[in-house]
This record gives sequence, C-alpha cells and structure tokens, in this order.
Amino acid sequence: GATVWPGSIILLKYLEKLAHDPQQQNVLLGKVIADLGSGTAITSLASALLGARLVFCTDGCDPVVDLARQNIHSANLELTNTDESLKGTSIEKE
Repeated sequence: GATVWPGSIILLKYLEKLAHDPQQQNVLLGKVIADLGSGTAITSLASALLGARLVFCTDGCDPVVDLARQNIHSANLELTNTDESLKGTSIEKE
C-alpha cells in the first residue's frame, strides 16, 4: 500500500524511456491508463505527467487511496472523479 516498491521505480524508468524515445512517438500520449493496486499513485502520476490523457488509479485500502489523492494533489494534477465503490480515483488532463 504505502510503499514505493523497487518494481515501481523500474516501471517509472521504463515509462520515461518510452515517453522520451527519439526513435518513436510517445506511447503514453493521449492514452487511458488503468493502474490497479496503485498504492501511493507514483506510477499513475508518472503516466499523467508523461502524457496520458486519463489515469484510473485504484487500491483496496482506504487510507492508501487517501494517500494517493494527497500525492496527486501535491503534484498539482486535478482529480476528476472519486468512486468510493471502486476505492479509486482518476486523473484527467485537458
């Protein structure tokens, strides 16, 4: 839940590489991303900041979802929807 796992850091570096690869178009640009078990929302944030249009982040633990919301707010990204039944939130860029 509230831990940034080493696998998350590896995924972040991979997403960054894909987004900034001069050999190809940014694969995240304009995409809709589902981050299941998003925990701190670090990979959700990275996806949004690297060009995703909409990111759904979910987690099964209410305090962790609250932490994800705080992290999204701290990154100056807009929460567009909070669905308590899914214990999740979404980030949408205009």
